[in-house]
Amino acid sequence: MEIGEILKDLERTDMVFPREALEQAIAHREQIIPELLKMVERANQDMQRLADDPNYLGPFYAMFLLAQF
Repeated sequence: MEIGEILKDLERTDMVFPREALEQAIAHREQIIPELLKMVERANQDMQRLADDPNYLGPFYAMFLLAQF
């Protein structure tokens, strides 16, 4: 799985746990860290999207992964 695919799968979950994307993110830890940080920053700049879209969980997965790393 490429980094872009992983991020796409993490961003919108549609109520399906993204197990493979999380496992791939962990496997590609060094490459994905900068992208996870960008995802959190974008969410910080657009908090309304978090409030309006219950399936937009990417920033939460990003924070959990960054905490794990």
